[in-house]
Amino acid sequence: TIACFKTTDGTKNFSFRSSMTNLVPGTKYYVRAYATNITGTVYGSIKSFTATAGASAGTFKDPRDNKVYQTVRIGNQVWMAENLAWLPAVSPPSEDSSTDPVYYVYGYDGTDVSAASSSENCNTYGALYNWPAALSACPQGWHLPSDLEWKQLEGYLGLPIDEFDNAGFRGGEEGKQLKSPTGWTDDVSGTNSSGFSAIPAGYRFSEFEWMGIGLAWWSSSPASEENAWDRGLNNQTNKIDRYAYGKNSGFSVRCLKDLASATTPSITTKSMTEITQNSAMGGGEISSDGGSIVIARGICWNTTGTPDVQDPKTADGAGTGVFKSNMTGLSVGTKYYVRAYAVNSKGVSYG
Repeated sequence: TIACFKTTDGTKNFSFRSSMTNLVPGTKYYVRAYATNITGTVYGSIKSFTATAGASAGTFKDPRDNKVYQTVRIGNQVWMAENLAWLPAVSPPSEDSSTDPVYYVYGYDGTDVSAASSSENCNTYGALYNWPAALSACPQGWHLPSDLEWKQLEGYLGLPIDEFDNAGFRGGEEGKQLKSPTGWTDDVSGTNSSGFSAIPAGYRFSEFEWMGIGLAWWSSSPASEENAWDRGLNNQTNKIDRYAYGKNSGFSVRCLKDLASATTPSITTKSMTEITQNSAMGGGEISSDGGSIVIARGICWNTTGTPDVQDPKTADGAGTGVFKSNMTGLSVGTKYYVRAYAVNSKGVSYG
């Protein structure tokens, strides 16, 4: 019913198209069309379907070294289904930098690129990169995913979208959809239903550690001058890690295919109602997600004009359609400027 998840697809008669988002791979869904007029809501017949697990998107050959990677489509994203192994240089784990690119191969303690590239660990687990190296590691047509693009992937896995500055373990069992069912030491079960095929490549901190137990992937989003956001998995839980680590750390890289056609969402701001001494009701309507899932939405306000998400704001879920927002903590007799906002992997849009 319309009390469940729904789309909002205009008011015209005759045919219309609807786009469902935030589906969980491998899950069966029941769907029916609805229409509402002044007398009430009516429904069409019930249909069902099962959301595909990560659909193979074929292969990609990196022209820099001719290595071939499996790829996977998850939602409207296309990922490399293997860790990047490109290695223009290599250093022992004792070499350290937060500003200059440094490349590693787990277990290799030398500088011979040919030897490191041909090692079993590089062929199986890929290379490890400090953050400056990771930023430019992906081949043309691909890029290091941002923190928001990792959020988008998590949304496709069914992880609720929360405030995007939260750190720590995220979700419940969603990580099992990313994990390969083999290769983990004492692993809690992984299904790889997404096709992401995560294997425990380990890390480089001051030395190599955690191969067989865990791994982390860089995002392109800095958290501070010293740290950048990552995503990770380990063998003790199926939760997904999101932490800010030192840019000198050695982590894996997963490349995401460029989505040139995506734009920021289309959004309008609703008029303010129910205005009291210290609160007011507002909201917005997102008519298009721009081709990339809306991961956060709400209203923002200030007393000077042109409010943005750095000002006080509400957080009112994710996805397209109409939403309501409740402003609180207002001061009597004060004039406020309000607009709706929506965030996807391409950035922020405002009403």
